Amino acid sequence: MVIVILKYSHQEPDKEHPWGHARFETLGTIILGGLLILVAGAIAYDSLHILISGTQLLIPEWPTLLVAAISVLAKEAIFRYTLAVGKN
Repeated sequence: MVIVILKYSHQEPDKEHPWGHARFETLGTIILGGLLILVAGAIAYDSLHILISGTQLLIPEWPTLLVAAISVLAKEAIFRYTLAVGKN
């Protein structure tokens, strides 16, 4: 979503948008922020539900740890890419 919004927000002004498309970036930021708030609320609700109900948590097995490791590596790759693009 961020890449698409950035693509549109950096377009040159045209007949319908004489001052450019920079507002798309603001709109994307608002949408992304709202989604993050919804996800945080869902995580908090689920955590409180588990805490109050006393449900026994499962210990993560190797597939879970593998997915977590892949996620960390992917985030690092995205960071390095963003850093390289930002320096150019």
